Parts: sequence; structure tokens; C-alpha cells
Amino acid sequence: MGKSITCKLGNGNLIDFWNYHWVGLQPLKVSFSSLFGAIQNVSGSILSSGYWVDGKWCWKVVSETDLLPSLAKEELNQLLIILAELQPFPNSLDSFSWWRNSAGFSAKSVYKWLSGSSSLGTMQNSINPSVFKKLWKVVVPSNIKFFGWRLLLDRLPKRIQLGKRGVILPNGSSCPFCSNEEESAIHLFFHCSASVQLWSKVFAWLHIPLYNLQGSVLENFGMFMYPIGNTNDKFWRILWLAATWTLWKARNDLIFNNITFDLNVLYYRLKSTLWDWLGFCNIDNIDFSLEDWLINPVECVI
Repeated sequence: MGKSITCKLGNGNLIDFWNYHWVGLQPLKVSFSSLFGAIQNVSGSILSSGYWVDGKWCWKVVSETDLLPSLAKEELNQLLIILAELQPFPNSLDSFSWWRNSAGFSAKSVYKWLSGSSSLGTMQNSINPSVFKKLWKVVVPSNIKFFGWRLLLDRLPKRIQLGKRGVILPNGSSCPFCSNEEESAIHLFFHCSASVQLWSKVFAWLHIPLYNLQGSVLENFGMFMYPIGNTNDKFWRILWLAATWTLWKARNDLIFNNITFDLNVLYYRLKSTLWDWLGFCNIDNIDFSLEDWLINPVECVI
């Protein structure tokens, strides 16, 4: 399929699972390249990538003979989380359309297509458009923007949502970090005691008082839309995405791989992620070392 063609899922018979643009910002073979390179059968339609059981669609992305390295396993877990909200429609045909812009494929075009359902469109229209403009302008990997967009719209497959859809979970809908409250987005990322510990360590590292994290997800993102002091405003939106992404990966590691929440490990992972992403976006032509970054980050982003 050309870069200017998008697919809308029907029965899944005509859409190539790995090679076509049908979910996300690029073909799945690009978004999940380590997983794609580790499996044996990389051809086939969406319809051949799962099966129906009692009227419910079950995804089967890998076979029993596939031996997956750790990175591929991590990508598989991330992919299954995305696929949990998707299934073919037996009575509908797959459809294909050209992006109506001269530049071909774009994040903006995918964004409009993914938000085309009435529920997402209603939610999106109720949010100040500047919020999404700020998000899409952050120069981070495209899958991170997609993650942030879903978080702002409360579309991540958290336990409370899965429970409402009738998916039976071993530990109910409770937060996997603390088990004290239901796993809503605001609790998991901002109110849970484990999450607050990570935020506290990061702000102490930045020598800045911790923000009040008690508002909604949108209110929290709003606090990171503007610079603090002399620091670069781009940095704060990258920080918000890096912190929420680190917590989401830790949550998935705990659920799928039984890896316990280790505050120090996540703290270092978050700082390393920030370093990588600042290099990715080449913010102000970075000329500081990793050692400088770890010791005095604020001086590096002024």
C-alpha cells in the first residue's frame, strides 16, 4: 500500500496486518520493528491474525514456535494493549481511501481518521484545540504522541475500562501498583502513591517544587504547556510524556511480566528517556553531556 492510502477496518480480509496503515501512525511493522523481525509469519490479513470464540475476537499475533527476545516481548505486550480495543466487523467490508493532502501520509491525517468515531469526536471537540496542537508539536517518537493522545482522551485500555466491557481480570479493576483504588487514568498516572513518588523524585532532581497533581489528566497536561522560569517550554511537555510513558510501561511490566515496581529503576529510566528524546528532537542543538544532564538538568535546558 502506498503512503497516501489508509485503511478502515471491516471484516479484515483485505488489510495486511503488518504492512498496511490501519492503526497508529505508520504500519505495525515499523512501529513494532523488533517484534516484526522476530516472528516467522509476517504475511497475512487481519482476518488471519486472530479467531472468533463465542462471538468474541481473539488476536493471535505470534505462533507457539516464535522465540521472542526481551525487546520483542515488550513490543508484543504494547501491541496487544492497542489491539484490545479493536476487532473486525464480520458484516462490513474493508475500505481504502487516499489522504486528501499533497504531502501524503501525515500525523494530522491519521489523527483526524482515528478520531472519526462519534465518541472520540465528541470528547475531542469538548477539549480546547490548543491542547492537541501542543501535543502534536512535541518532537518525540510518533508512537509516544499516539500514546499521549489516547491518554488525554482517556482511551488507554486500563482495568476499569476493560471491566466495564466485560473483560474478566484476575485482580479485578484495582490499580496494579497499590491495589487500593480502581485503575483510572488520573489515579494510575497522578494520584497513586507509587506514581507520586516518581513525580516527587523527578521534581526534586529538577530543583522545583512538586506540582499539585490532584486535578484531571487534562489539567495536569495543561500545567506542563508553559515554561517554568528560564527553562525551555518544549522540555516540560516532553517531561510529561516521558513520565506518563515510564509509568505505563512499568504498569504493563507488572501485569504481563510480573516485574515489580522499583522506584529507583524507573527514576533512572525516566531520566534516560528524557535524554534520548531531547537528542531525538535536538532541542536547541544540545551541547551538554549525559553526566551534565544527570547532575544539573535545569542548566541544560535553559
